[in-house]
Amino acid sequence: MICLLLWIGVAWLCPSQTEAASGRRVALVIGNAGYKDSPLNNPVNDARDIAGLLGQMGFEVILAENADRRAMLEAVDRFADKVPGAAAALFYFSGHGLQVRGRNYLLPINYHIATEIDVEVEGLDAYRVLGKMEGPGDRVNIVILDACRNNPFARKFRTPMHGLARLDAPRGTILAYATDPDNTALDGRGRNSPYTEALKKYLTEPGLSVEQVFKKVRQEVIAKTDGKQTPWESTSLIGDFYFVPTPAIAASSTSAPPTTPTPARLDFQDLQQEAAARRKWSEWQTAMTQAWSQAEALEKDAALPTAKKAEVWERFLAAYNDDNPFSQDDEALRARALDRIAHLDREQQVALAPPPAADKTFTNSIGQKFVLIPSGTFMMGGSSSQSGQNGDAPQHRVTMTKAFYMQNTEATQGQWRAIMGKNPSDFSSCGDDCPVENVSWPDAQEFIRRLNTKEGENKYRLPTEAEWEYACKAGTTTAFYFGDDGRLLGQYAWYNGNSAKGTQAVGRKKPNQWGLYDMHGNVWEWCEDWFGPYQAGSVTDPTGPSSGSYRVFRGGGWHFDAKYCRSEFRGRRSPGYRAGGLGFRLARTP
Repeated sequence: MICLLLWIGVAWLCPSQTEAASGRRVALVIGNAGYKDSPLNNPVNDARDIAGLLGQMGFEVILAENADRRAMLEAVDRFADKVPGAAAALFYFSGHGLQVRGRNYLLPINYHIATEIDVEVEGLDAYRVLGKMEGPGDRVNIVILDACRNNPFARKFRTPMHGLARLDAPRGTILAYATDPDNTALDGRGRNSPYTEALKKYLTEPGLSVEQVFKKVRQEVIAKTDGKQTPWESTSLIGDFYFVPTPAIAASSTSAPPTTPTPARLDFQDLQQEAAARRKWSEWQTAMTQAWSQAEALEKDAALPTAKKAEVWERFLAAYNDDNPFSQDDEALRARALDRIAHLDREQQVALAPPPAADKTFTNSIGQKFVLIPSGTFMMGGSSSQSGQNGDAPQHRVTMTKAFYMQNTEATQGQWRAIMGKNPSDFSSCGDDCPVENVSWPDAQEFIRRLNTKEGENKYRLPTEAEWEYACKAGTTTAFYFGDDGRLLGQYAWYNGNSAKGTQAVGRKKPNQWGLYDMHGNVWEWCEDWFGPYQAGSVTDPTGPSSGSYRVFRGGGWHFDAKYCRSEFRGRRSPGYRAGGLGFRLARTP
């Protein structure tokens, strides 16, 4: 998990800097926690707490919570408009952050990241914010990075990344890190991270210079984390700065007569906005509960056909697909609606279609065996309560109107060589019965073109993403085709718990209910589709978007944990990507 807290602020100045101390102060505070794939616990709490303290200190605060990239950029631009002429400027960010090629990026909640380049496109470069802070040398800036910053994309990136890169402090700026650069800071189990909790404690203590504040914060964090986290600073400040100066400090710093302090201005705008939002969401939740009762009553109506009863719940899900940030009741109702749909499908014996008969098989001239997969209906994707999601929500109902053949194993090295002549595999010493890998999506298409020519027909292809998941689940509704317990995966798949760091011969593990082997693990398998978001509601024979940047692959691989081998987990890469854990299996039109 990565939660990055970036705070650029100003201390109360000692009276030797009376102009800065009495000038206008502006602040931008952003807290991002609602990430779909890797949600965080504390960023919104951290942001609200810091925004409240800053409001009490007289800052004009812009507060944004769970902001997408556009909202982040718009907030930064609004902040930049207020910075000119200000004596103090503050920026605070709490959420996910990554280091790529020595630069730090802050992530919006709706990021789509498959490669390092995506980080640079999807994220907000911290230097962009620092650039907005440039201006007169008498302005005071304080940068604080409080990051629980393990890299969730480490398996996807070639370059090792550990924590954030060091930023040098421009003149008049102090940068304070929750831990030394390239190391990991903790998120914390309470309301705030250990670092922010200590910062809140000492930020308003009178008579502490800014350097003394961070020294006390460092001492407390080291003690509370048993030495696992050591805060660190870099500074180019000129003179002494105080968050809250004492009268004695003020008197010793100037010969001017003392002035009457200005009462702190309390800004309740953010609290008023939150109260209004809570009221609106409460009304929405009440309407959702009433709609649930209506749907439940319709399902009990004996006059309504079973298919129409399932449609009732699909309409309910489509109408109430938004996430209530102030309640878990909405998620519970959606999960119950999905259970009702699955139950109704089972009543119709659609989702649990019988396995194909033994004679419904086909073997081609190069020894590829195919099983006929019947038409039917299933729930595609994962619910938002499942872990390890990668764009696999919302769960939705899919009807497959046509039967199709699916290769019962992954395409092997021997089969590849029979068509292509050469073997591209990283694990070529594994043998002809091991899956071919290190092939791109266009490589697989060329194999298919040549096979169709050899067979004198045009029926071979990659499966669509829906066909792949439908065939993998084989009528089940669990995370794996054998159940929900990932600890049993070793009986059915080669993954990082048993693969001995490489691919293994196909067909050696237990098949699914329709006779397909290695649908979980061994190598990822290319699908025909471009990657794109799922649609809510019912769909029929989906084929994915008409264009895109990434092609889909499915199934997990020999070097991945069990959660990445789940039936609904989605992978994506650019079509030309090759790797030693990426292969394919074929589909065939009857």
